Amino acid sequence: MDGKVYNVTCAGYEKEFTASAGKPAKLTITTTSAQAGKYTTIEYAFHDAKNIDVTETVKSGTFRYSANVTNGLLDQQTNKLFMTTIGSIANVTLEYTAVDGTRLTDTKTIVCVEQKAEEAADSKFTLTKSVQTPTFQDAEVREVAIGDTMYAHFAAFNKNGTAIAYDSLTYSSSDPDSLIVSAEGKLTPIKAGNVTIVVTAVQGSIPVTYSYDVTVKAGRYLATIQMKETAIAMSNADVAEYQKIIPVTAMDQYGEQLALTNATGTVTESYGRTIARYEPSLNSIVVTTQRAAAGIYNCILSLTSNGVTLKQNFTVIVSAVPTNGVLTYQVEVSHPVLDLAINENTDMSNVPKITVRLAEYCGGVFKQYVLFESAQIQKGNAKYAADMRMVITSESAITSNSKTLELNPIYIGPVGDNGGIFCRKAEKGVYAVTLKYKQQVSYMGTWKNEDKTVTANIELTDTQGIPDYSIRSLTTSTSVQTAYQMALDCIQLAKDDQIIDCTVTGSNKLGSSVLVNSGEQINISTITIRSIATIKNQQKVYVDYMIPVGRTFTNR
Repeated sequence: MDGKVYNVTCAGYEKEFTASAGKPAKLTITTTSAQAGKYTTIEYAFHDAKNIDVTETVKSGTFRYSANVTNGLLDQQTNKLFMTTIGSIANVTLEYTAVDGTRLTDTKTIVCVEQKAEEAADSKFTLTKSVQTPTFQDAEVREVAIGDTMYAHFAAFNKNGTAIAYDSLTYSSSDPDSLIVSAEGKLTPIKAGNVTIVVTAVQGSIPVTYSYDVTVKAGRYLATIQMKETAIAMSNADVAEYQKIIPVTAMDQYGEQLALTNATGTVTESYGRTIARYEPSLNSIVVTTQRAAAGIYNCILSLTSNGVTLKQNFTVIVSAVPTNGVLTYQVEVSHPVLDLAINENTDMSNVPKITVRLAEYCGGVFKQYVLFESAQIQKGNAKYAADMRMVITSESAITSNSKTLELNPIYIGPVGDNGGIFCRKAEKGVYAVTLKYKQQVSYMGTWKNEDKTVTANIELTDTQGIPDYSIRSLTTSTSVQTAYQMALDCIQLAKDDQIIDCTVTGSNKLGSSVLVNSGEQINISTITIRSIATIKNQQKVYVDYMIPVGRTFTNR
């Protein structure tokens, strides 16, 4: 290592010396061939007077390339060689001038050969539940269960760890009777067993293949269920809107969460009293205890999914509201967690909403809902209106003189003059809802109204499947004018989906406003896909999705 001090000992003797790399004495062009139709980098090496390779020690100086090329050219900006005819030659000269004025030169005859695809020194392959390309930082997944929909993802790297930009990737299955794999990588498992997925990567017109073993597992079934609470404390206050919603989660035999699609449930109580029911649309137990007798209610949930029935015991403790006690307040929301997915059960006239109230407790027992002065909805540093989609700047964003605030994270209806029915959703994530109210506080025997606040969290999720897309090509089929047109040309969607616009890395403009030149490369960060969903009564609804892409495309 140049400049490093080394210490050598031998048989009791010791010597210290400083190493130095030899001065370059010879320059050699090491590239001998160039693939037809591809730009080739001119590789070179430096050797010192003892013929030791010192290429890595040359950090300064200037290089000058020149060439006499048959059926091709030497790019003056990149110094890369481009040739078109197999068998033709290029005489390339490289001249190096060191800082001290030393000049070294070499000339090499380079032959044009048949194009070959670059083979990966390392590759990554994984399955995910999303069509979006992963970062490959998580452990690779090579298993899929019957009934699942998953997507294959592949990345290739050269010996330097740089990603190889193949022009196209296609996927196929070695056994379509066990596992169907679409060209875009969508998996449909049919029968349990081991299957090989073949990835065909094309560079220019030359293919190279990679193979990966995948295990198809038996279909998932209901293995365990769990309620968020199994000891539920409530009061018997005669308030019509008063209820508690207890989410139910299910796990399959592989220890993964199972979607309770088409699940049915019944709740029974020891003495036949009805204070709880299972609500399939919420995957939850709904408990109502208005005017119920105080006491302990032992209940059993029987939940059935795909022919498997499991039971879960839970207890509801009902208390009478005390006549005296310390008053406390808390925010109560009808759906602490709301799934924004829409499907054939979604009623356009009854879209899920979130009701927010300020609950008053006496001695720790629910008493009633009371008025609050204002509300504020916040996620991160942004504040939102009641639709949870519009960002606002007012500190007291929402005011109310009633006991109820209704939040509408989903809107389904006409938008502008488009002539169609659209679905608009709030962003997924956790929102903080803060209510401001007045509370009487005693100061030295005098009662005063004092401003108080109380906060609760609402989580919005979305289990709705996002639209599929695939990369048709990393280079446009023709020269285009905008990044949006590049996305339209290079990205392929399902039949009824369309790309509305895109975003470009490094720009705050929409892709339709980002101009591109011929030969220019653009990294498309996201695309907005407009898809069609079917809700109740076969009503067609347009839904927009912003989907990460993170790929670089070249304008022809």
